[in-house]
Amino acid sequence: MNHSLGKPGKVLFLLGTGGVGKTTASLVLAYALARRGRRVQLLTVDPARRLYDMASKVQASHPNLSVFHLDVPSLFDGFIRRNAPDEETARQILDSRFAPFLTDHLPALHEYVASDRILEDYRSEKFDHIVVDTPPFAYALHFLDAPERLRRMASRARGLLSGKGGVGRRALSPVLTRGLSFFLGRGFLGELVEFLASFDRLWVSLEDRSRGSMQLFQEDSTFGVVVVPEARSVDDLLSFLRGAPEWLKLDFVLANRSVLLPEMHEASPLDRDQVSRLLSKLDGCTGALERLSRGIVESARLASGMADHQARALSRVEREYPALARQLLRFPLLPGGVDGVAHLEGLAQVAEEWMEARWFQD
Repeated sequence: MNHSLGKPGKVLFLLGTGGVGKTTASLVLAYALARRGRRVQLLTVDPARRLYDMASKVQASHPNLSVFHLDVPSLFDGFIRRNAPDEETARQILDSRFAPFLTDHLPALHEYVASDRILEDYRSEKFDHIVVDTPPFAYALHFLDAPERLRRMASRARGLLSGKGGVGRRALSPVLTRGLSFFLGRGFLGELVEFLASFDRLWVSLEDRSRGSMQLFQEDSTFGVVVVPEARSVDDLLSFLRGAPEWLKLDFVLANRSVLLPEMHEASPLDRDQVSRLLSKLDGCTGALERLSRGIVESARLASGMADHQARALSRVEREYPALARQLLRFPLLPGGVDGVAHLEGLAQVAEEWMEARWFQD
């Protein structure tokens, strides 16, 4: 479902390659929505300390903004308790010596539990919007496909681990049991079998919830992508779009670190020669003032050249995906990056104005 010409979906995913400022952009959009009075949950993965501190300060001053760090061990605990048929089954799984192995050594587990957490927050009715900072492009499709993979796995596991032919002490032949007990130890083998068998009644719930997550992703989610307006970043975006599943429709592009010339240049392009001539006519334009004037002209040339370069890079998106290119949000280039709440406030104001024009027209 495409929400770009109307209200955004309840869940807003930000995609992008590493290093383009995706986590910062997620925080800015969540903050901008919160400033409009929306109840917002920001789900982020391993934010930099500086961003985490900023998010904590913003959260403290805006009670309708909640920031949650997607941490696998804590998510796994909630994941099992939500899906287990009873507390005893959940305890058997979480207290097993094998549970830490799952959280420490199975990368895909993060995707499963994160998608389930998104569904839980969505169904809770606590939030008007949930902003999700996703992994880089290389893993984003894998992340978004996690509910479907979990559904298929749960469906197969019900046949393998459940019922008369399922895993259990009686399902293993005496010869196999003696052999495994010799190498693993009888106690270890017994714990392993019990751990697998404890999932017996879990699979139906997992299958149902994974369907719910996939439906949410496809029907009530808005997808945006963060790029830096330069050739390599645009290459990554176009490659991602060509390989994206049919149901995933990007709703907007956020061009981070954009060189934005003053508004007056929308009416008339920057005439560097004219600026130079005007400065040369100033009486006494010597020494420090002359060096200053040259610096201004050179800075204007540099900014104009960078803006032209960025425009050429983004024009490739416009040629291949014109409808997407029309939904363009630009965040200005800030030397040194977003450093402090004041910068965050400024970017949130830019985002709010863009939202008002496209998402929240009355």
